[in-house]
Amino acid sequence: MRTLKNANISPLEKALIEDFGLTPADDAKPKKIPLWQRVVGGVAAAAFYAMTLFGAGAALQACDDNVNNTPVAVSGSATDGPYVNGSEVTLVELTNSLVPTTNTIIQWTDDLGRYSAELSRNTKYMGSVDGFNFDEIAGRPSTAPVDLRGFFEIGSSPGAEYNINDVTHLIAERVKYLVDSGTAFDDADTQALNELLSELDMVVSTPGCHAYEMDIVSGANDCDNFLLAVEILVRGYAHARAEATGDPVDATLQDLINSAALYFKNSGTMSDDFKNGLRAAAADTDIVQAVQNLADYFAARGMATVPDADAVIDSDRDGTPNSLDDDIDGDGVLNVDDSDPRNPNVRAGAWCDPDTALCWQYEPPATTYALPDAIAYCDGLELDGSTEWRLPTIDELRTLVRGCPDSEMGGACEIIDGCNADCDSSPCFSCEFMETECYLPEAIPGCTGWARSSSVIADRPDHSWVINFETAHVAGSYSQLGDNSVPASVRCVR
Repeated sequence: MRTLKNANISPLEKALIEDFGLTPADDAKPKKIPLWQRVVGGVAAAAFYAMTLFGAGAALQACDDNVNNTPVAVSGSATDGPYVNGSEVTLVELTNSLVPTTNTIIQWTDDLGRYSAELSRNTKYMGSVDGFNFDEIAGRPSTAPVDLRGFFEIGSSPGAEYNINDVTHLIAERVKYLVDSGTAFDDADTQALNELLSELDMVVSTPGCHAYEMDIVSGANDCDNFLLAVEILVRGYAHARAEATGDPVDATLQDLINSAALYFKNSGTMSDDFKNGLRAAAADTDIVQAVQNLADYFAARGMATVPDADAVIDSDRDGTPNSLDDDIDGDGVLNVDDSDPRNPNVRAGAWCDPDTALCWQYEPPATTYALPDAIAYCDGLELDGSTEWRLPTIDELRTLVRGCPDSEMGGACEIIDGCNADCDSSPCFSCEFMETECYLPEAIPGCTGWARSSSVIADRPDHSWVINFETAHVAGSYSQLGDNSVPASVRCVR
């Protein structure tokens, strides 16, 4: 250390100058000190004064306050299904009360929805993503952008992940409400997630993490399994609702999650409509195929690990997740004996129509039958633990028609049980032939053309009414297939 010869320097200044190597000229002429040295010297001086006045603890705090908000490198994923390459992620710095500041960073995702940024340590942010994403149910990218958001607080460790997903979106309004009510951010985030968990009785999970720590891209732990389960159920609900209303799937999805988040805001509960929609999705969605679709998407991008949605989804809500349940749909038939173990309306060889309570033979026999033989076949059938099977009436058979309003029961076609031949009119054959599909419920196979009923035409007892499910035509009096002696397909009912 060089010796200072200037006598007009205070002991404190002398100590600081010597410690940082700033030696004034011998003639005491002021020397310009570089900016970085003045800054460092200022920090040291603040620490020295704090130590002198308030002790060592205050001195350390004075130093720490200057690095408290320095940038730290972080990353994350945006998922409702992975967002596609180039989706926009906006990160808005917030006050402690979650009020936006003017500090905003915009980044773009890769084709797995991942982003990276440098954000201020120990600072709260709102993250949002806007773009197209991969629809696990359809197995393709979405047809319109979907917007998600969420809150998180950046820690001090570099490399941490902060994700934006369905769960962060569903609880975001609730977190803000709780913080506005005086709850600390971390407590508000935990409370909102626990409240969401208590509402989702079709999911068996205690993830033990924050919503912003869940990520379907990074692995397959309990947190990631839970997130994928929620994504698939919400998507499944959106698909079912869009099919019923005729609205676009992605617009329906956005409306569902936004409405659910707003409903959840004040009460910490979800609406019955939303919960019932998710329950139906747990029973009706092809979860295995959805996970496989995601696995294929990941594999094409070099990813091998996919979360296990069935490890947390409980389709029959009996408290046992699907992956451990030997009767997934809760219909009383073990999975190994069930024609469709995930559909409670499909039992051991039978499908029960939830609209009519009629149970139908799931797959019709390959053999065709004349009317007397068809009646005998159904009367002797033993299926799904029952012998109460019979050949359906034309009224019952028409309840199976889907997609041809005139031929559906109650439609313009006037043919019913006990009808005369003059009931056969043009509305009974108003729909077109379908080459690859048929006018049956999607839940059951067996598009076999003409199917026989037990309803004999009243004024032509040698003929009976039949339906061609490839055309939805209801006929009998003018069709050769209506002749009781001509073989036709059979599907028994009870």
